[in-house]
Amino acid sequence: MSDDILIELKNVSKKYIKQTALSECNLSIKKGRIYGVVGPNGAGKTTMFKCMLGISYPTGGSITYGEDNNIRNTKLKFGALIEKPYLNPNMTALQNLNYMIILCGMKNRKDIVNELIKSIGLENVKNKKVKRYSMGMKQRLGIAMAVVNAPDVLFLDEPMNGLDPEGIIDVRNYLKNIFYSKERTIIISSHILGELDKLVTDYIFIKNGRILLNCEKTDIKQVMDEKEYTNIEDFYMNIIKR
Repeated sequence: MSDDILIELKNVSKKYIKQTALSECNLSIKKGRIYGVVGPNGAGKTTMFKCMLGISYPTGGSITYGEDNNIRNTKLKFGALIEKPYLNPNMTALQNLNYMIILCGMKNRKDIVNELIKSIGLENVKNKKVKRYSMGMKQRLGIAMAVVNAPDVLFLDEPMNGLDPEGIIDVRNYLKNIFYSKERTIIISSHILGELDKLVTDYIFIKNGRILLNCEKTDIKQVMDEKEYTNIEDFYMNIIKR
């Protein structure tokens, strides 16, 4: 495996009794890239995230992490926001983040927590109980919880859900900042393609559990120019019809 490949999927499948969620997926996740995972509802995006995180196990194929065949042995650090933020509603943002720091085996670091709160735009409500948060505020806190351990690979499943236009811009800028300053890898799914296109370096198009296309955004832009597609949504609709 190349030194810049952090996670590699080889013929990965995930089958349930009456459903195939993933089918022979091959994928290489490289260091310092932002991957946009795009596909219709039920395409297999969340299942793929869970398999790479070790939350769910493939029924076929293999996933390697650097030179390790088992996620339990890897030295890579992961952060994730999958499906929805898992927060204690009776705790404040500060308390939730401090609890996450304890779970990660980190010492109580007020500097980390305060910087996260400020960066993600929750400073004015940091002492407010989460049960009184709007959906967008919970999403912001969920992202902060996912990055508290400074992960090498960050998984974000529809992180823009519930955010107003200002919140979407704030989160986009925040993710750009942690990507470019730390050369981290981000894998993000979203149905807001115009916004996703402002952030990613690579695209992964998936449908019915199969990866239809995995390539750099620059390659897509070249095809879009040649085919006279006006935006990423038009390109997506052409790909997803395959």
